[in-house]
Amino acid sequence: KIQKGEKETTEVQKGAKKDREPFKQEELPSQIEKRDDFTPISQEITMDDFSKIDMRVAVIREASLVEGAKKLIRMMVDVGEGHLRQVFAGVRSAYPNPQELVGKKVIIVANLKPRQMKFGLSEGMILSGGDSEHLGLTTFDGNPLPGDKVS
Repeated sequence: KIQKGEKETTEVQKGAKKDREPFKQEELPSQIEKRDDFTPISQEITMDDFSKIDMRVAVIREASLVEGAKKLIRMMVDVGEGHLRQVFAGVRSAYPNPQELVGKKVIIVANLKPRQMKFGLSEGMILSGGDSEHLGLTTFDGNPLPGDKVS
């Protein structure tokens, strides 16, 4: 049995669909880019897959160059656990002076299995974007606390 409120909602939804015009490609804002060098998007994952990734706010407390590595920076990050985590990130081309990273709030994949590297144990992954010419760490525009969940 349909309740009165449900029927009214259905009629409103039908009216909204009638009023909507189909999207036209020429209506796209001029700021949208179509890159010739665009890398195709990877295979889709499910929400269950995504929910396994524990992303957290981390504050970079120390950052230094890694001797013998051309791309790596060693960072000690605070995820709110009461101790620092060591993370190696291949962002040296964007940050030749790693000290400028100290104090930045970044996103870390906190539940990534630690990985033993030639230079030490990496205990997470800091999210970054771009290529060697346009590389940057993903940072925050607000004031979240170390350890806050990122969604």
